[in-house]
Amino acid sequence: MTVLMICRRDWRKVLKMDGYKPKEHEELFDVKPVGVRYICEFCNVGEQVLVKDAPVILDAEGHLPKLREHKCTKCGKTMMLPSAYPRIEWIEQ
Repeated sequence: MTVLMICRRDWRKVLKMDGYKPKEHEELFDVKPVGVRYICEFCNVGEQVLVKDAPVILDAEGHLPKLREHKCTKCGKTMMLPSAYPRIEWIEQ
């Protein structure tokens, strides 16, 4: 798939160029990506970021843990959070 810089109205053309056709009961809609960060609860300045080298231990059923380790970029304190931060959320326009 080719990545192109396009204006908002042209995304349907790009999808058509790539051959994507919505399936039955599917509908295309515009979305806007937004970044979500978690401000440290200890210092209120730094950002809690996912500790990528933390060991991930699956539970008995093989699922990922519900809490993930994060570390503050300013004070260095760690927190266990339910989502990986920073992350991207998509807002329908």
